[in-house]
Amino acid sequence: MKLAVLIGVSDYNSQQNLSASKNDVKLIKSMLDLSDEYEDILYIDSDTNTRQVKGRLSEFIGRYSGGDIDELFFYFSGHGLFDGSDFHYILSDFDSIKIKSTSLENSELDTMIKSLKPKLTVKIVDACNSGVSYIKDPAALTKHIEDSKLDFSKCYFMFSSEDAQFSFADSHLSFFTKAIGEAVAYTAENSIRYKDLIDYISDKFSRNENQSPVFINQASFTEVFIKNITPESKKVIEGALSIISENKVEVKKQPLKELVIKDAERYFTEGKAMGIYESIPDSVKEQFKFKGDARELFDLIVETHENYDDVPKLPLLAEWVDKNNDDLFVKAKSERKERSVRKPKNKGLAATLARMHTWMDDDEDNYKWVTEYYYSPVSIESSLDCTYKFITVLAKSKYPNVNSTKLYILPLMSKTRLVILSCMAVYKPSGWDSEVLIDNNIKWTPHTIELIASGDIKKHLGILAKNFESETLTPVLKSFNLVSEPDGK
Repeated sequence: MKLAVLIGVSDYNSQQNLSASKNDVKLIKSMLDLSDEYEDILYIDSDTNTRQVKGRLSEFIGRYSGGDIDELFFYFSGHGLFDGSDFHYILSDFDSIKIKSTSLENSELDTMIKSLKPKLTVKIVDACNSGVSYIKDPAALTKHIEDSKLDFSKCYFMFSSEDAQFSFADSHLSFFTKAIGEAVAYTAENSIRYKDLIDYISDKFSRNENQSPVFINQASFTEVFIKNITPESKKVIEGALSIISENKVEVKKQPLKELVIKDAERYFTEGKAMGIYESIPDSVKEQFKFKGDARELFDLIVETHENYDDVPKLPLLAEWVDKNNDDLFVKAKSERKERSVRKPKNKGLAATLARMHTWMDDDEDNYKWVTEYYYSPVSIESSLDCTYKFITVLAKSKYPNVNSTKLYILPLMSKTRLVILSCMAVYKPSGWDSEVLIDNNIKWTPHTIELIASGDIKKHLGILAKNFESETLTPVLKSFNLVSEPDGK
């Protein structure tokens, strides 16, 4: 028996709506319907709040508990978020302050799927970045997906992009899902394997530096996606793809000069751009004002800092700058480091073992330890002529039984955009009259604002202020049992 769960979330309360998601999930369903191989398909493209989706998903999984499941096919199109430890499928009522109770966690989904004990699990995720991204190990998402495969007998996991990237779409279809449809519509065979999908998508995105799909496989590459593809079914899929012959497309070209002049409006002069940059501290003081209980318990202290010396997790930030700095007036500074690596003594042996995917780690006769040198980003350096490098907002506790907190705001500038990086850290008591900052678990969050839309800076700072107040006050409320845990289903 083959089962499928298809979820497309287009409408969001606090995120950008994704008109393509409904079409994405509709396209995938049309292909599964044409295959006529699935016993039951859970299809969700409306009523996509968290409780509604989790309720229908739980009921569907429960209905087939104990059955003989040959394959479980899962597809999702919508916003996604990887927080460094788990991937979240973002649903319509998502709240960045209550991530767990307003999203479907990948670990939660895996637990449900594993309860069915499917012989093959297929998970295809076309997730557009939610905008609530974190700076973390660039390979963390891939490692998370890789680790999760160990819980399944056989599996194919396909994610539309790496964590630090966005997944792109037009108003009709997401490009990743469209590639799946094209792979089926254009195949010369009357069947198509999951490996064929992976190959087609890989080729499609091979020259796209902005979107690199992630594929994790634990199967024989013989598993078939659709067994019987007829000419009629191909026409149906082509219709869904809205494929138009190139000779029927008329493109109205604009003069090059007009395009250049229009795009040049995004570029600010140094004086105008620096005026925006230097106004940020005053905007922070204006937006950060605690209310109610928080105002009674904390004093707010806003400070600017002239260098990056006290920035927490600076090497992690430097690595992000090193990989994401195409135009920002900042660069990563690297240090030469060394490490010991174990390598085969004989180059011919190394090549043979690599082909065989075999490494005899306990064979000391064939291996040697080698010192390897490399450069690692450790700090950042701004080329701006500015009065400050970053801003801190300290919520200083007025009472000994309440912990202080601190928010870091670090703006980076280019000719066209401003990237505001932020993170929060908490204090813990270290003596009778002293406390120490705990920054082990902080997460830097980048937010990009075009200079031409500089009015959005105050809006973003207002959101940061609201979240900072909530995250500062919530632990105090919990300690006095004045707030209940979210009632997630």
